Amino acid sequence: MLVGELISHIKTEKIKGDITTNIEYISLNSKEVDENTAFIAIKGFVTDGHKFIEDAIKNGSKVIFHQSELKDYIQNITYIKTNNTRAALSELSSVLFGEPSKKLNMVGITGTNGKTTATYMLEEILNYNNRKTASIGSIGLKTSEGNKSLGKTTPESNLLQKIFKDLVDNGVENCVMEVSSHSLELDRVKCTDFDYGIFTNLTLEHLELHNNMEDYYKAKKKLFYMTSKENIINIDDSYGKRLAKELRDDNRSVKTYGINLKADYMAENIEMSVGESKFTFTTPKGYIDIVMPISAIFNVYNALSAMAVACEMGIGLEDIAKGIKEFKGPEGRYEVVKNNKGLNLVIDFAHTPDAVEKILQFAKNNFNKEIIVLFGVQGARTIEAREKIGEVAGKYADISIVTKDDEIFDNVDNISKSIIKGINKNQGKYIYIPDRREAVKEAIKIANKDNIVLFLGKGNERFLKKDGKEEYYYEIEEINKALANK
Repeated sequence: MLVGELISHIKTEKIKGDITTNIEYISLNSKEVDENTAFIAIKGFVTDGHKFIEDAIKNGSKVIFHQSELKDYIQNITYIKTNNTRAALSELSSVLFGEPSKKLNMVGITGTNGKTTATYMLEEILNYNNRKTASIGSIGLKTSEGNKSLGKTTPESNLLQKIFKDLVDNGVENCVMEVSSHSLELDRVKCTDFDYGIFTNLTLEHLELHNNMEDYYKAKKKLFYMTSKENIINIDDSYGKRLAKELRDDNRSVKTYGINLKADYMAENIEMSVGESKFTFTTPKGYIDIVMPISAIFNVYNALSAMAVACEMGIGLEDIAKGIKEFKGPEGRYEVVKNNKGLNLVIDFAHTPDAVEKILQFAKNNFNKEIIVLFGVQGARTIEAREKIGEVAGKYADISIVTKDDEIFDNVDNISKSIIKGINKNQGKYIYIPDRREAVKEAIKIANKDNIVLFLGKGNERFLKKDGKEEYYYEIEEINKALANK
């Protein structure tokens, strides 16, 4: 597309150079560019993309988008200044790829916890009913051809729009995606045309970006002013209850779901075992009994949100029930570890105070077994979050095995001191084993048929981070190694 045509869709402050140049892609990575790729300089949290303009030009880029004033301009290079390059990247990428999200039935799912599982549940229901669907989220891009890692829950807007274009070209009808607060705050989904929005819950998380819970809430809220058909809100969550009211006050369309408060979509008569849930799904169109091969009360909430959207899309209750019955769950999200030793082992991505509390509370209330929990906390989390997770573990678990998670900005010893301080508030029992592999071995060593062991925090991730580097680590593999030696 010609630069002149492309920039007619954004607000520009200054243009220098030839706008008849043709470009095929826009990148914020100077290493990715060539003569057909424009470079866009974005001020990040760690570094400033404007420092890499010279590198981008050396790599062949002939078109530069920038936000800051530049001292030098090179001949035969086109420069376009705009007041917000993050927003411009979304706008330009959408136009460059033909506004592809308008050609998809888009569902955005936001909230602190439950996004991945709800995404996979809705994808399962839609695909079961022959509605070709892809999903985007923390596990990556999932299509009928398999999974592809993306690195972020919600990719940067240039990659996101390219993904949408590829999905359209491959005949995909629906795209269900996790929408992180980062992506809403940083304009990654600015030009994504959502049909439906789901709000799961809001709890303590990501305050390194949002400063406080009110800012975090306002970031999430943005999604529900970007939808064209329906917003599906969990009103059992206090922030969800507030959100539903505020959206209705602004004449936004809202349908609610929940278990405790009267809602449009509800789960009643709930029964659960370690690996299965049964409940009655009540809707404005009637009710039906549901059986799904995954447990935990938070997964009932996830199922409600997915089934509510399916209902709003016009899928019948029987077809929804059949679809959810086929759901096997994403890796690392309440994943029951199969073994021949009769042990009760579950891997879950729970890493926030609320998520950890919910899974421990569920285990305490539903299984007459001793609870052993293995976990750490990322160094990027606040001291408050570290202590709170420890406090929750001390309250519900019989034994906590405290170990490392990603050592971002801090080390395992300092992180664990805060966790243990929280555990001690409830006089909880704990074992501290810094090496996560050794911690897994100890957990399997003390596991028996009368207890349940929860491995929390890493889920399906294949790494442990430290000092900006990644070491290969995969929880299920370490568990299976330990099982083989038991």
